[in-house]
Amino acid sequence: MQINPNEAEREGTMARTKSEKLMDIIKSKGITVTWLAKRLGISREGLYLKIKNDSQFRQQEIFTLCNELGLSLTEMQDIFFTDEVD
Repeated sequence: MQINPNEAEREGTMARTKSEKLMDIIKSKGITVTWLAKRLGISREGLYLKIKNDSQFRQQEIFTLCNELGLSLTEMQDIFFTDEVD
């Protein structure tokens, strides 16, 4: 399922990540953080910083992640646009 950035836009919301949930999904798909970082065009260390909320995901990175992981719009909102973080 391809996610369109216009469908998911939420005005005034900063992306904060549910780190454990995102890592669980990455592992369950059998995807490595290194491979995913390459798909995003960032370093492995940079991706870890974003997952741990030490750095913010850019909008396009979120959409690429969701498409690579096969996440639905609801899952994307739950992981990336939440007031509750790990």
